[in-house]
Amino acid sequence: MNKKWIVITGCTSGIGKVTAIRFLQEGYFVAGCGSNEKKVESLKMEWSSRFPNQFYVFVADLSTIEGQDTFSEKIKKEGIIPDILLLNAGVFLPGPILEEEEGALEKQFAINVQSAYRITRALAPSMMSKQKGHIITICSTASFTAYSNGGSIVTGK
Repeated sequence: MNKKWIVITGCTSGIGKVTAIRFLQEGYFVAGCGSNEKKVESLKMEWSSRFPNQFYVFVADLSTIEGQDTFSEKIKKEGIIPDILLLNAGVFLPGPILEEEEGALEKQFAINVQSAYRITRALAPSMMSKQKGHIITICSTASFTAYSNGGSIVTGK
């Protein structure tokens, strides 16, 4: 049997989780990550009875280069070649630009833009070797509409 894989960043809640469940229901295998250990463990418990042996989910901090690279390396080490790469991880840290925490811009950039770039660069070569696959990027509505207290909103995915 030829397994079909979808790799999803940020699959423990919201659009990422709903999308993962839909693909699992269609027979795909899901490899994904979340930044919150409790959510990842909860997701594993939830899916283990519904979709046994059909997913690979772990904690990855995509706000760091190390976390981004670790995620990609784990996917490759498992021999997973994505049929679909869904770049979904994202964060919005609201606040006026003069009052927000130091590092807010850098954290949003790392998760919203840099992780998508680095993970694509890491996984796309294997997809290209198969000469098939799709790379999908989920964008925030902030890509199109300004938010109040969004001083350092970073989009670009």
